[in-house]
Amino acid sequence: SWEQLVVSKLKWELSAVTPGDFLVHILNRLPVPRTWDPVMVRRHAQTFIALSAREYKFSMYTPSMIAAASVAAALHGLDWTGKSGYGLAGLLDELTRITAIEQDYLQGCLEQIEEMVSQAMTAERIGGTSHQVTGPPPSSGTQRPLGDEITSQEKILEHEKAGTPTDVRDSCRVT
Repeated sequence: SWEQLVVSKLKWELSAVTPGDFLVHILNRLPVPRTWDPVMVRRHAQTFIALSAREYKFSMYTPSMIAAASVAAALHGLDWTGKSGYGLAGLLDELTRITAIEQDYLQGCLEQIEEMVSQAMTAERIGGTSHQVTGPPPSSGTQRPLGDEITSQEKILEHEKAGTPTDVRDSCRVT
C-alpha cells in the first residue's frame, strides 16, 4: 500500500502530533498573570486532554483545537475568566488570535469538553456514593499504619467537594 511505502521511506521514524504538543505554546501566549499557578492551569488542561482522548467524538477535532479548548475549559473552570475581566468570550477571542482557529469550532470543542466533564462528574456522584472506597488489597503480611492513610469517608467527602476532575485526582493523594 501507499502508506507502507511512505513509512518505509521514512524508515518508520514517525511522530504523531498530540494536543499536549500545543499546550505550553498556547499557555505562554495567553495574558495570564504570574499570580495564577501555571502548573495548576496546565494540569487541568492536561486532564481535559486525557479525557478527550477517550471519547470518539473528539477525533473530528485537530490536536491544536483540543489543546486550545482544554486551556479555555481549564481557565474557565478555575474562574480566571471571571476574575480577569476577560470573560469567556474574551478568552475565546484571544485563543482565536493565537491559534487562528475559527471561534465557532473552538466554541463547539469547548462545549463538548464541558459536556463530557459534566457527564463524568454526574456519573461519579451517582456511582461514587453508592460504592465503598477501599484501599489496595493487603500484601504478604505488611500493612501501612492507619495514621498514614486517608479514610474512605474522607475520600468520598473530597470527591463530593471537587469542582474538576483534577481536583478529584488531587484530593486522593496522600501528602
